[in-house]
Amino acid sequence: MCVHNCGGSPYDIDDKARSNCARLAALNNVSDRVSVHGLCDFDELRRQIVPGTLLFCDIESAEKGLLDPTVVASLYGADMIVEMHDLTSPGCTELMVKRFRRTHQIDIVPTQERHPQDFPALLSFPENLRVGLLGEGRTQEQVWLRLSPLKRNAPVA
Repeated sequence: MCVHNCGGSPYDIDDKARSNCARLAALNNVSDRVSVHGLCDFDELRRQIVPGTLLFCDIESAEKGLLDPTVVASLYGADMIVEMHDLTSPGCTELMVKRFRRTHQIDIVPTQERHPQDFPALLSFPENLRVGLLGEGRTQEQVWLRLSPLKRNAPVA
C-alpha cells in the first residue's frame, strides 16, 4: 500500500539521531511532512495522538512508563507497533498486554533470524558485515507488540 500526504513526527533524545532523521526526510523529499522532535512525554503524546494515528515505538524500555492509557487516554484508540525490552525492563511485555488487552487486538511478533541472501541490496557488502547488520548485536530474542484498537475513534479524554 502506498500512502500519500501523510506526515510523521519522529522523536529522539539524541541530537545526532534527530539530525539524521531530518537529513533522511530531506533526501526523500518529505521534509515538509516530517517534524522532528526531542523528548516525547505524556503531554506531547496527548497533543499528537488523533484518530488514525499509528504510534511506532522503539524507546529502549521507556514504553513501560510512557505508554500508560490511564495517563494518556487517547492511547486506547491508537494503532501501535512497540518493541518490547524485557531484558532491561523485566515484565514489560506482560504489563503492556495487561494494559491493552480489553481495548486492542494484540499480536506478539517475535524477532526472527534473518539471512543475508534474502536482502539483495546487501550483496555488495562483505559477508561478515552483512551478518552483523542483520543481527544488530542482540543477545536475546525480543518481541514486538502490534496493537490495533477494537473500536476505532475511541473517545479521547
